[in-house]
Amino acid sequence: MRKVDISIVIPCYNEQETLPHLSVKVKALNRMLAAEHNLDWVFVDDGSKDFTYKVLQTLFGEEPNIRILRHEKNKGFGEALRTGLGSTTGELVVTIDADTNYDQLEIPIIISHLDEDTDVVTASPWSEAGSKQNFPLHRYVFSRVLSWLYRHFFRDEAPNVYTFTSGFRVYRREVIDNVVFQADDFIATAEILLRAIRMGYRVKEYPTVVHEATDGDGTGGRGRAGTGPQ
Repeated sequence: MRKVDISIVIPCYNEQETLPHLSVKVKALNRMLAAEHNLDWVFVDDGSKDFTYKVLQTLFGEEPNIRILRHEKNKGFGEALRTGLGSTTGELVVTIDADTNYDQLEIPIIISHLDEDTDVVTASPWSEAGSKQNFPLHRYVFSRVLSWLYRHFFRDEAPNVYTFTSGFRVYRREVIDNVVFQADDFIATAEILLRAIRMGYRVKEYPTVVHEATDGDGTGGRGRAGTGPQ
C-alpha cells in the first residue's frame, strides 16, 4: 500500500520547557505512523525570548524528517502558521500547538476522521461530545463566548461547527494551496476555517478534550505563537 505523505506544522513561542516532553511524543508518532505515512515535521520558532530555538536544534537538529524555521522577531501565531504551512509538501497537513492544550498523540486519531467526504477536520472541545480538563476559567469563558459569536454570525454557512479557533487540525493539500488568510494573530485559525467553508471545502469536527497548558512560558495563551483561544 502506498504511503501517504503528511506534514505536521508546530508553531512555537517560548516553549523551552515544553519541548523535551514534546520530543518524546514526536518519536512515538514517528513509530506509530511509519507503516502508513511518511512524516515531515516543521517547527517554527516565532522569535522566542527564551532558548526555544536552541532546544529545538538540540532535540531535532539531526533528524532527517524534521525542519526548524525561525522568525528573528515575534510576528504572531498567524504569521508563524503561514510560514510553516508555506513550507509544507505533504498530501495531508496537520497543525497543532507545541504546548499541552491538545495531546499530540491524538494526531493519528484526527487523521483517521478525514474520510473521502471531508477536506478539513478540526478539533472541537466545545462540540457536544467535547470537553475541557483543568482549563482556566477566564480562558474558558473567553473561548466559549468567541465560539458563540462565530456560530451566531456564521450559522448558515457552518451550522455544524462549534469551535472556530482550534489550532489542532488536518487539511487536505488542496485546502492549504488555495486558502489565503491575512490575520497574523490567533484569529488566523478562524479565518482559515471560514474561508475554506466559503470556498466549498467540507469541514468536520473531531470532539476532543482541551487541557490547561502546564508547560511553556505560562502566558495563558494569547501571547504565544502556538496557542490561542481554543
